[in-house]
Amino acid sequence: MREETELSTPPRRRVRAGVLFLSENEDVLLVELRHRKVQTLPESGVQTGEGPQDALARLAGNSLGLFIRPHQMLVHDVVMEPGLADSYEYVFFGGILNSSRVLIHDRNTLSGCLWVPQEELADRASPEHLDRILLALTALKLGSCITVVNGQEQKGPCQNSGESITAGQAPDEAP
Repeated sequence: MREETELSTPPRRRVRAGVLFLSENEDVLLVELRHRKVQTLPESGVQTGEGPQDALARLAGNSLGLFIRPHQMLVHDVVMEPGLADSYEYVFFGGILNSSRVLIHDRNTLSGCLWVPQEELADRASPEHLDRILLALTALKLGSCITVVNGQEQKGPCQNSGESITAGQAPDEAP
């Protein structure tokens, strides 16, 4: 358990990973989080010593009943604010799923799964996640990866997904 003084100090790094699944009609799979009542891509916090792809494989297996290993990074979103934990958020492409497939979901964390046509995303996805979803769709169409730092899109290639930061790394240990 953390000491009281440690509780007042935010962690140095927050790492989350999401996965974009498309249907054969290019609809986007969204999940509704039970605790927040928002619709977003399936996503998970990355645990200490775990990489983003490992977190997504764990999420897909435990929460959706899918066995995947996402490999194509679409979005690398970094937020660094003085006094707060640095935030690294990744979105990977999980593949194309048959929209008629019944997805078994973890009812403790998810209220449900739904396929949303891309033109309806603005009406269905939570506003705080919509930009990242749209960036992921753009990156997929371009066959590239998009890096965003503090809300500003960066020029140049994305960080290689094999070199993505794990939750346990200190900032000066980043590859």
